[in-house]
Amino acid sequence: MYEVLLDEPLGQGRFGLVYKAVKDGLEYAAKASLWDKEEQLHTLKNVITMDKHENILDYKDLVIDGNTSWLFMEICSRGDLANFFTAHRKQFDLNKLEILYQIANGVAALHNNNIIHRDLK
Repeated sequence: MYEVLLDEPLGQGRFGLVYKAVKDGLEYAAKASLWDKEEQLHTLKNVITMDKHENILDYKDLVIDGNTSWLFMEICSRGDLANFFTAHRKQFDLNKLEILYQIANGVAALHNNNIIHRDLK
C-alpha cells in the first residue's frame, strides 16, 4: 500500500495536485485528481497497455478512492523542466535542444497510443 505524504507536495498541474508517496521503501509521485469513473477506466486501460517509452515516466498504479483517483508514477527527483529552463534561460546549448526533442518524442508516443497529455508545461 502506498503512503501518500500530504505534507510534501511536489507540484500542481491543471488537473490535480502531485505529492510524494512511498511504497516498500521506494519513492513515487502521486497525482490526485477528481475524475468520473468512465474516464478513470479509459485512462487506466491506455496507460497499462502502452509500451514503455524512454521519454515517458513509468506509470505504476492507479488507485480509486471515492471520487479521487491517485495515479502513482516514477518520481523526478531532480526537479521540473520549468525550473531548469528558468535557471539556464540565458544559455543556448545542445542540452536544451535534446530535452525539447525528448519531450516531442514522448508526446508523439502518447498520441500514437491515443493518449493526450493535458498538462504540459
